[in-house]
Amino acid sequence: FQTAICEYYAVNQLRSEYSLPSLSEQIIKQNIGKQTADFLKCYFPESYLSDTFIEHYHNLEHAAILQHGSLFPDIPALLEHLKRNHCQLDICSNGSVEYINRVLDKTNIRAYFRHLITAQNFSSKADAIRTLLTEESPAVIVGDTTSDFDAANKNFLPSIGAAYGYG
Repeated sequence: FQTAICEYYAVNQLRSEYSLPSLSEQIIKQNIGKQTADFLKCYFPESYLSDTFIEHYHNLEHAAILQHGSLFPDIPALLEHLKRNHCQLDICSNGSVEYINRVLDKTNIRAYFRHLITAQNFSSKADAIRTLLTEESPAVIVGDTTSDFDAANKNFLPSIGAAYGYG
């Protein structure tokens, strides 16, 4: 999912509301993948980061997903190929379940995935991924952040880097 497009709109809408100058998409890309509060700390004074502020950001982010959200090129074809070849796909994200569900609904790719979990409910992404593993099914981690590759290493799994991602 092209997260940067949606984050760009949400961050800059919020900055506009607080009369702060806008930021480039490139600057915003640098912190994608962090938990929301940590992500927002990169762009707003800490005194802004109340629960109400973060909730408003989430509302702007969700609206941006619905209006601007899109997949990277060729992802639907890749997912279809994997499904035809009997690969079981799961999602383990640092994002919230609500965020992930909104992305899946917007992009119409929910049917390709067996399980959906958020690492927010675990002490690490490695622990979250461990809940998806079974003895009889080999696994590989596909990701674009250091937390993805750290999770693969801690679970003794091979990993594939998505070079078009953000991390």
